[in-house]
Amino acid sequence: MLLFDRSYRLGWLAAAAFALACADASARRPDGQLELSVVDAKSGQPVAARLHLRDARDNAVSPARGVDPWGAAPLGDYVYVDGETLLGLRRGVYRFDLDAGPEFRTQHGHFEIVRHAEDSKRVEMTRFADLADEGWAAADLATCRPVADLPLLHRAEQLAYTPTVSAAWDGKAWAPPELAERRRRDKVSPGASALWDDARGVVWLIDPDESRTLEALPQPGESSVAFLNEAQERGWRVVASITSRELPLWIAHDVVDAVVVIDGWAESPAGKEAAKRGRQGDGLRYPGAQGPGRWRRVLYESLLDAGVHLPAVAVSGSGLNTAPIGAARVYAYTDGDASPGAWWDAADRMATVVTNGPLLRPFVEGAPPGETFLLVNGKRSLTIGLNLATRTKIDYVEIVKNGATVHNIRIAELAASGGKLPSIEFDAPGWLAIVAVAESPDHYEMAMSAPWFVEGKGGGRADSEDRTQWLNALKEAQAEFGASDAKAYAEAEAFWKAPEGR
Repeated sequence: MLLFDRSYRLGWLAAAAFALACADASARRPDGQLELSVVDAKSGQPVAARLHLRDARDNAVSPARGVDPWGAAPLGDYVYVDGETLLGLRRGVYRFDLDAGPEFRTQHGHFEIVRHAEDSKRVEMTRFADLADEGWAAADLATCRPVADLPLLHRAEQLAYTPTVSAAWDGKAWAPPELAERRRRDKVSPGASALWDDARGVVWLIDPDESRTLEALPQPGESSVAFLNEAQERGWRVVASITSRELPLWIAHDVVDAVVVIDGWAESPAGKEAAKRGRQGDGLRYPGAQGPGRWRRVLYESLLDAGVHLPAVAVSGSGLNTAPIGAARVYAYTDGDASPGAWWDAADRMATVVTNGPLLRPFVEGAPPGETFLLVNGKRSLTIGLNLATRTKIDYVEIVKNGATVHNIRIAELAASGGKLPSIEFDAPGWLAIVAVAESPDHYEMAMSAPWFVEGKGGGRADSEDRTQWLNALKEAQAEFGASDAKAYAEAEAFWKAPEGR
């Protein structure tokens, strides 16, 4: 599956040019039509799917406006088909890609429209994984798609939960964000979320039980800690970008509920500007298109090693960019309950896996991520069980212990061993995570589990070197922002100097 492909990265000007180029063609009457039906290969039941359609010149084909429009929820170069649609098209040869989310194989094909044609085509979608059936619920925590389209998008992309960004702080008030896709008929409903994009960091405020309106949002002030604390007190979940400059301040004051580690919003115009203001990785150590993704992963692993236990989450930003909804997602092990409340309960337990490609369902000693094990006589051996699937080629699987890769296993080696992974030995407190990395030249494609923890009588691991690194990041932020919140920064400095984590 090609996530965040260049075809999904149409900027504002490119999208406008695309619309103008299609205007004349869209207004012309079709020469013929094709009845397209999409079904599950096993059950024969209709399947909602994302349709990418291109003509003989490799141009994206959009639904005709005003003359028997087809498809639904258009964005970028694709539309959605809810089981079946009637394609009214000009004559010519067309090729298509049909995608029903990461748990189905993408189907490719072609057809030809001749004058006065009335034909039909049935496409069978083959499912190779069913994570909901295994107890995992998928969420994309920051999307900007029309609310009316969400039921169809959920079915097509195998999603259970997608908070919708309905407002962004414009410096004076909470206002509707500038969307790549905007429909005035949308009304803000309970369950909305908001985006705060500031030099100090990027934060999403998410309503976990879908009961709040935007009127319940606090207003940002000079103290970001006071703002985020008030948001939490009013029931909002605070989800912060891992690259936020003031993140070490917020963690010290316990005003962050989760951190974004896979960030598709960063591909939007506003996201790219925000990325320039955030913490930057060394360009030599994290070069090229994969660099930002690798850097976010390193920051998260450093947090874990510093003794900070926060769930990692993912956002696609679909609607602010042209990526499909769910292109970046986080699976929570809810044991079959797909409600937002159950999802957040699982996230609080860190029973999660973030991904922008591979489908990773790991268990250690039969327990999902987030479980804590105790040392027995100063030792503990942990056995890993792993279900792994993807539509793109996985390069390798990493077993990460205390921030270091202790096993890097190529897929061929894993297959040769019958999928058996080595046991991991602990003789001191620590943590363990599983990462699957796929081959992708234009972005860092991975699935990463939340950790399993090993504790002794004195608690868990809190590495002093990693805590010093976050203390240094705090001091860098303090040099720029500390004058407005001197007391909060002083208290945060004491937190990071203390030997224990949170």
